[in-house]
Amino acid sequence: MQKTHKRKIKNFFIDRPFQSRAILNYVALSAGLLGIILVIFETLINQTRVIIANVNTLPINSQLQIDSSLQKILTISLLFFLISIFVSILYGVVVSHRVAGPMHAILKYIDLLRSGKYDEKRPLRPGDELEPIMNSLHELALELKKNNIR
Repeated sequence: MQKTHKRKIKNFFIDRPFQSRAILNYVALSAGLLGIILVIFETLINQTRVIIANVNTLPINSQLQIDSSLQKILTISLLFFLISIFVSILYGVVVSHRVAGPMHAILKYIDLLRSGKYDEKRPLRPGDELEPIMNSLHELALELKKNNIR
């Protein structure tokens, strides 16, 4: 029977400097792109407000309703911006963990090889992107063991 491991938030941060840079890059990219979109929305909405204010035949109640709708659009856009930043942070944590975890395991395995422990194997998660590298290291360990026995 396979043991299930509870994931803890602190376990997602294996290589803090690497993961922090990755998360910061995701957030900066998302914030930059969404910020540009938000500025464009605000500019267009302000231009629309000016046009509406210059229409003399439009009743003031209609102008206020349109302005209220435009304000809702800006508020929803800002909310979407904040949610997107939060999702970017979560995405950065998960993706950086998927890279940092295997890198950590590979480095630990290399330390084992350096100390002469060629029989120990360190598995990675099934389907991990760096699995071919670990498999190559396992093959290297077998070759090193053969060469040391001679």
